[in-house]
Amino acid sequence: MLDPARTVIEKFGGISAVAQLTGRDRSSVQRWGVAKERGGTGGIIPADRHHILLAGARLKGIDLSPADFVVEARIQLAMSELVGRGIGAAAGKDAA
Repeated sequence: MLDPARTVIEKFGGISAVAQLTGRDRSSVQRWGVAKERGGTGGIIPADRHHILLAGARLKGIDLSPADFVVEARIQLAMSELVGRGIGAAAGKDAA
């Protein structure tokens, strides 16, 4: 998942539902899915909204987990940096 904002917003049924749940206006929630170069957050949901969204999902029976807020590209970049420094080299060999 490269765009957590889009995924989470879709799970809740749209921007209006997420705005209402989080206490943010629609334009703020919409900016979560806008590229940083265009004034958005680049798909990142502000951390101070995660707990509200997770609690709301539980109450509404929506399948949402902390992993849904993570950008896989960041994880892949971090892993490649670790392997490059020799920290994760053994794990990388085991996975091959």
